[in-house]
Amino acid sequence: LDLLEVPREKQREIYSSTAQELLTGLKNGSYTSHELVSVFIQRSYTLGREYCLTAFENFVEAISMAKICDENRERLIKEDKLPSLYGLPISVKDCVRVENQPS
Repeated sequence: LDLLEVPREKQREIYSSTAQELLTGLKNGSYTSHELVSVFIQRSYTLGREYCLTAFENFVEAISMAKICDENRERLIKEDKLPSLYGLPISVKDCVRVENQPS
């Protein structure tokens, strides 16, 4: 996996931030989607697996999508076309059918 090394202090900041704070950080360049995904994947490896919090992990695609978001964010901001949750990683704990994924 292409995980970024994110300093511990920045990890703590990310963990304690609200979704709105993370979105603001993405928009102003304090964070990248790749950083956020890397931090949350690392946490999933530790706590998520220890407590069986995830049934299916799609980390490779998450990293790929995060990089695409990072590449396009500045242009979308300039064009005033940035979707409201663009680049914010989420985890869904529910029974949701996702194309090309086990369900």
